[in-house]
Amino acid sequence: MTLTATASRKRKIATTIIPALQPQVETYSGDVNADNLAGFWDGYCVRNVDGDVAANGTTLSYLYDLRCVQTISGALTIANNDALDDVTGITEVPGDVTLYGNVSLKDLGGLDGVTRIGGDLRLEQNGRLHDVAELSNVTTLSGDLDILDNAELLTADAEALRDAIDSIGGTVTISGNAP
Repeated sequence: MTLTATASRKRKIATTIIPALQPQVETYSGDVNADNLAGFWDGYCVRNVDGDVAANGTTLSYLYDLRCVQTISGALTIANNDALDDVTGITEVPGDVTLYGNVSLKDLGGLDGVTRIGGDLRLEQNGRLHDVAELSNVTTLSGDLDILDNAELLTADAEALRDAIDSIGGTVTISGNAP
């Protein structure tokens, strides 16, 4: 059996099918935390969070449930997650971004889409963190930049991140990282 379609029939098929393939966008109002993180993305390809996102003290090794979050109206805090070694693709955070005490986190893969941070950026005591290049797409940081006590992060790499950010509105503190 051979199927053929005219140009007008192809257009009709495309206009019928393509809208169904468009990502469904939803804005979630409220904070996202360890209690409601599991399954957070279910049914949505793109989510915006009108609130804070906090992954604190979880046993997760990756934050897969945040993979579709594009914007957060509040702060992003990822702290004290001993098994965490992967973060995901958020593009804009009007508040603070804090990654603190994540002993297994090696790099910031997944945050390479972040271009603007409306508050402070704090990377502190992430014992295995050795690569921050993923944040080099940040052009505007409205607050402070603190890169402190990351045992495997070279000071030169922290300084390269500082230099890559076009505008930093607050103070810069880089200290206690690898020589």
